[in-house]
Amino acid sequence: MKATILSGLILAVCLCSAFSQTPKSFIITTFNTENGLTANGIKGLAYDRKTNFLWVATEAGIMRFNGQDFKAFTTRDLPQLSSERINKLAASKAGDILIFDNKLNIFRIDKNKPVLFKVADTSDIINYNRLLAITLSNPELSRKIETSDSYYS
Repeated sequence: MKATILSGLILAVCLCSAFSQTPKSFIITTFNTENGLTANGIKGLAYDRKTNFLWVATEAGIMRFNGQDFKAFTTRDLPQLSSERINKLAASKAGDILIFDNKLNIFRIDKNKPVLFKVADTSDIINYNRLLAITLSNPELSRKIETSDSYYS
């Protein structure tokens, strides 16, 4: 009988403490062209663990988000961009971030900004609806970039 009462009291204390914890509050903010984005059409997102920036590929350029403000990278900032319409953004398991413009020139994030990594080879056969693979021709960087699952090796 004492064991039953003691078990009941322990259960009641555990349940009370479990339900009495206050939930953590979260703030959800929706971003669009009215409060920072260059376009509402998002082509990809990647979080840079090294710098804590969120990179956003849009139909009107590349955006870097620091948690409060957006910094836009467009054809004015990057004359190598074929257009401001970004096709794909991919991140590797190692944390490298690659961006593909409309003509599939490849940019990578270096020192908190996109830099041209590889000019598109027009002989590459590419499905624009689903970018599957591009082989780099540079011998130092001869690795295959596979972006079907936002991963390259």
